[in-house]
Amino acid sequence: MSIQVKYKNNSGFFIPEVQAIASSSFKKITYLDGAMKYMEFTSPARGGGSRTRIEYFMSDNELIQDVLNKYMGEYAPIHLYFNKQTNLSFTLWDCDLFSTEGILLSKNKTVYDLFDRNIFSCELDKQTGEIKNHYFKTYYNQLSSEEEAFFMFEYDKQGKLEWISDLKNDDTWAGGYYPNEFQDIGSDPLIDFVWDQHPYYHSAYPFLPTGDL
Repeated sequence: MSIQVKYKNNSGFFIPEVQAIASSSFKKITYLDGAMKYMEFTSPARGGGSRTRIEYFMSDNELIQDVLNKYMGEYAPIHLYFNKQTNLSFTLWDCDLFSTEGILLSKNKTVYDLFDRNIFSCELDKQTGEIKNHYFKTYYNQLSSEEEAFFMFEYDKQGKLEWISDLKNDDTWAGGYYPNEFQDIGSDPLIDFVWDQHPYYHSAYPFLPTGDL
């Protein structure tokens, strides 16, 4: 069993440990045998000091209540990922969010890519399991392992694309686009993004990619 620890800044870029600890906000990621096991997010707390939330990726032999008992009172909030499903280099998780007292706050689904970047997320109704508001998908720089996000796609409850946010904030596509505007443009020469070549982002479905992004 091998354990490795890495650090990221708020922008999602890897940084040295000394730089992370010297800052007020950073992400500490612990890997177990090469797979992400948990992430600790430290940020300033209201009234001074700091607070840390945790995202924990459960193995099949772990129980939610056992993990909660371990982290309640120490982290706020607590994200527990379970029911892992994989296809190609992508992983779909169910995620329950708990308060530091162990109270269920929300239920979610999330997909991570090969570089542990969140490419899909949605919140579910705690009682029915149905989609609560919107679906979100994110397109990152495919030539880098960093969390360099280019676009965020927002979908309605039926999975229809509603809005595309430009996360690069450059002079070419500042702000965002309605689907027809984005499709008319067709591509972004700055990042070689051609709309017709990325069907995963045309709809909220499927959650788990069946091919390249």
